[in-house]
Amino acid sequence: MIVNYLHPVVGTTAPTAEQTKDMVVASIDATTSPNTAVVVHNMGLTTAQIAMGWPIVSIEPVTVNARTASWIVTLQSANQTTLVQLSAAGSTTGSIILTIRRPHTIGN
Repeated sequence: MIVNYLHPVVGTTAPTAEQTKDMVVASIDATTSPNTAVVVHNMGLTTAQIAMGWPIVSIEPVTVNARTASWIVTLQSANQTTLVQLSAAGSTTGSIILTIRRPHTIGN
């Protein structure tokens, strides 16, 4: 898997904690093995925050093959999100956009 960050940095190097505020966006291209992608968000989440369902992860298929590949989040940690592509369909040509958001308390 090739992870290319789109926001708040561009390229294959993950954002630092100082660069990550409330959102990280990355494209994941399934052009190589294995079927696991680790996206570093560097949000420094606590165990309690992870237990509350943070961060919020959105997976948007970009290619037809990515729609049939069945991507799921398998692990959340303080600073990274791990995804697995469950289906062999599209395993070498699937592409997704992953958005990782930190909830906020504005208005609560």
